[in-house]
Amino acid sequence: TRLPLEDITQLVAGDLTGDGVSEFVVGGLLSLPDNPSGPFIWKFFVFTHTQHGYEVLSDGTRPATIGIAPHRRDGNGITIADLAGDGHNKLVVAAFPNLYVMHWDGTALLPLWHRNVTETPALLAAELNQNGFDEFYVNLADGLYRFESVFAADSTAIDTFKPWNVEARPLTQQTVHVTWDAEQHAEADAAPRYFTVYRATGEKSEPPATDAYEKVASQLAVTRYLDRNVTKDNTYWYAITTTDEKENETPRTEPVSATPREPPQLIRATYHPPGADMQTEPVNTQPRLLNAADGGQNFWVLVTFDRRMDPGIGNEARYVLRAAKQIGGVSPVSAIRDQMGTRALLAFDKRSLLENFGQPFTETTDQYEITVSNVVDIDENPIRAATRPLEIPHDVVGTLATDLTQVRVYPNPVRPNAVDKGAVTFDGLPIGTRIQLFTLKGELLETLDVTPQDSNRKAWWLTSNNTADVSTGVYIYVLEFESERKIGKIAVIK
Repeated sequence: TRLPLEDITQLVAGDLTGDGVSEFVVGGLLSLPDNPSGPFIWKFFVFTHTQHGYEVLSDGTRPATIGIAPHRRDGNGITIADLAGDGHNKLVVAAFPNLYVMHWDGTALLPLWHRNVTETPALLAAELNQNGFDEFYVNLADGLYRFESVFAADSTAIDTFKPWNVEARPLTQQTVHVTWDAEQHAEADAAPRYFTVYRATGEKSEPPATDAYEKVASQLAVTRYLDRNVTKDNTYWYAITTTDEKENETPRTEPVSATPREPPQLIRATYHPPGADMQTEPVNTQPRLLNAADGGQNFWVLVTFDRRMDPGIGNEARYVLRAAKQIGGVSPVSAIRDQMGTRALLAFDKRSLLENFGQPFTETTDQYEITVSNVVDIDENPIRAATRPLEIPHDVVGTLATDLTQVRVYPNPVRPNAVDKGAVTFDGLPIGTRIQLFTLKGELLETLDVTPQDSNRKAWWLTSNNTADVSTGVYIYVLEFESERKIGKIAVIK
């Protein structure tokens, strides 16, 4: 069987379905088909024996596969073991920096438990302490740790039923939506699990005391709760429990908070001339038309919000530039969260505008609009679809790049763990340009070539040989096009 993986680096065998026949799991790195120049993810395939030989395990409609991101080339492991002492094996995957314990419920591989780990190239599962339960051993920051089912110490424990992945998000200023994940019985005739929601009010900076929580919902058969009894600008904390068949209640989950507020607003959108000070927002006093007469590859638009926003405003897919009162438009090629989240810097490709709006632009399309959607403030209050008018000078859209004079490299410095999307964009590059990335010691990390499909723009996803992520530091880039050469530095801050 040919798999869509760069190579296979993980392999383990064991009975995951409980039929007495071993499955085997293979894992490797996969390039996403809709973003071939983006980072890889881990992909795992589970094969089981059938009358036709080994095939990918499936419930008849979907295959048993697992995708995990982010990826790291080294420090990963995989094993299969009976961790709960119930005769049913679990799949343990250490895909640094994440570790998951999963089980097959008859239709899909579901996560039971997760935590962060350090590099664990040899993931060991064994019964070494003579208590009848397999345990597994992984590396944490301060050494080697053993993890074991709570049933090994208490055969009546229900801690493993405790919900996880609890989230609370404001839907409106009067409503909070609480969701969580939880294990359900695999047997069709088993009694369902019921959940209880506890709530307290307090400060956003610190959870309230344990005795401050009150029960606001019980006997919930679904893993969600809509809290309509809230007041705007107050912070609410939520914790969830579940019960077993004997109505024993699990400990509460770690509390999560939500602060419903009035929806944030997009208050301003302005064109930003090249070379102007980014600390100011120029206002155009004379609207002019877009034209294809002048040079340059991209132009900038500044959008300003009325409060601090979530890092999602750095996602270019959330914005559309369009002619006034039109539905279709053009999204920016990049978006950078700026000024503590109160502003975003949007870069638009001039050629895309020419293709979308026509060339040259007519007198009837001198007014434009910026629309933003699906973004939230730092308290996760969603913005309602917001549109602001925008005026763009006539000389903004120009010809395609033919040399290295218009090259821009952004963001620089890049902060992939904070506000940036994890890539540095080389913009305004002629087709045929070669990009080489080096360490300060002169070690070659990556070579990128600008093709016609790149539209004069190429992204470096902070990788070495398109696999391992680079660490914090300063890196050298070398651009070569025909007889031209340009050298610069990129700072990566994690």
